[in-house]
Amino acid sequence: MANKTYECRTCGKEFIRTNSAVWCCDDCRPLRAKPELIKAIKGLLADEYGLVCSYCGINLKDIRITLDHIKPVSQGGSDDITNLTLACWHCNQSKGVCSVDEFLSYIKHIRSDEFNCAVLVRVND
Repeated sequence: MANKTYECRTCGKEFIRTNSAVWCCDDCRPLRAKPELIKAIKGLLADEYGLVCSYCGINLKDIRITLDHIKPVSQGGSDDITNLTLACWHCNQSKGVCSVDEFLSYIKHIRSDEFNCAVLVRVND
């Protein structure tokens, strides 16, 4: 039986699958598919900038920490560490594909009952 070849989703190179992967090599795997790297990046960013949400300033010690793309991938941003920041889950989900400036402008103009996050602590200070 001949091995079936697949096309890498990232670079287009043909490869033979040895598991359920859809990328030809580790370099082609997107960041979201590398949990061990995500954990390391979160640690580096926390060491450099502190364990706080970059948008609302809430301490991330006891809540879900996410990596957010400063410039969204959909707008040409990369997975490079210089384009990543720590954010609480709520800020990351609320920011979506907005730029940082758009998101910060948005949270300055909403009422606390519309945005249930510590963002308002920073905005109202």
